[in-house]
Amino acid sequence: MTIPRDLGPGPEGHPVLPVLPDFRRSSATVERMIENLGPPAAPSPAGHAAVRPVESLRRPRVLLPADALRDTLMRTLVAAAGGAGALVMAVALVLLALTVDAGRAPGMGLLLVMLPLGVTTALTLLLSVRFAIVALATARARVEISEHGLRVVGALSSRDVAWHEISAVRTQVVHSVHWLTATLRLTDGTQVVMPVFDRPVWTYGRRSGHDLRTLRRELRRQQRPRP
Repeated sequence: MTIPRDLGPGPEGHPVLPVLPDFRRSSATVERMIENLGPPAAPSPAGHAAVRPVESLRRPRVLLPADALRDTLMRTLVAAAGGAGALVMAVALVLLALTVDAGRAPGMGLLLVMLPLGVTTALTLLLSVRFAIVALATARARVEISEHGLRVVGALSSRDVAWHEISAVRTQVVHSVHWLTATLRLTDGTQVVMPVFDRPVWTYGRRSGHDLRTLRRELRRQQRPRP
């Protein structure tokens, strides 16, 4: 910025008139400094301003479970309770088996008790393992949305899916482990489960959340023909 200068005595005894700073030069200097911080301008035709490349600075958006802490805690407690129950029933089965004399077959009454107890033990153990896997998936689950595609993180692994590989986002999908969840249907006919959208039993009657609608809008935007 320039320093004001005096023009000398004013005409006919008027007071001295100062010269105002030339702000145009200072602002032009600041603009040049800012331009030097960015990437070099691309060459442009004569008579046109230089055009600078515009790079996408969008950071990946991350989708997380609606209430990860609560769901993880409840599923962990159910898994622990199921494991404890299966252990107790297994011990009871062993004790019942020990009541049979060596070399003799168990009676019909004992078989009618042991058979349902054994089936219940196996089912309880399977449910316990299922809830443990889903609890781990809830703690780790997320979906990262970027310009290149989706990164789906589950209980034990993660997978990157490009936008052109996705044909649809499916909701209300019944899975053997995750039960009611959402999946990505790929162009080759396979599906990718998104554990981030696993739904607890008490939310089965609710509509799909905002995150699923956001994911569908982004898929439509990515599939739109580009100019």
